[in-house]
Amino acid sequence: MGLIFDVLLYSFIWVWLNFILIFLMHFLMPKIVLKKYFIAPYFKSLEISSFSGFPLSYVRTLMFMRVLGFPKSGKKRGLDKIYKDSPVLICILSKYIIISFLVSFSLFFLSIIFSGFHMLIR
Repeated sequence: MGLIFDVLLYSFIWVWLNFILIFLMHFLMPKIVLKKYFIAPYFKSLEISSFSGFPLSYVRTLMFMRVLGFPKSGKKRGLDKIYKDSPVLICILSKYIIISFLVSFSLFFLSIIFSGFHMLIR
């Protein structure tokens, strides 16, 4: 149980560190990317209005980070060339923060499941 608790604790800290990095990336996101690609042909008007406000603006940052880090993921919306308007460092940071977020959240979720199974068995 001690190992599961340690993994749960460290993955929880790792998830929150990723949230802090996403918060910082929100302010580092190039303004030219937002002006050029956060418009009507790429997004619906409801999406533009909802992702412009406080709570969902960080989701918009995550969406652009995913497209900057993995350009092929934006092909459906026509955003596969967005990385050309952004500095290389932002694209690299976006890729590694997205990977880190997915790994840490998955590890946190799996540790919650394993601790639940461990409590059922005991």
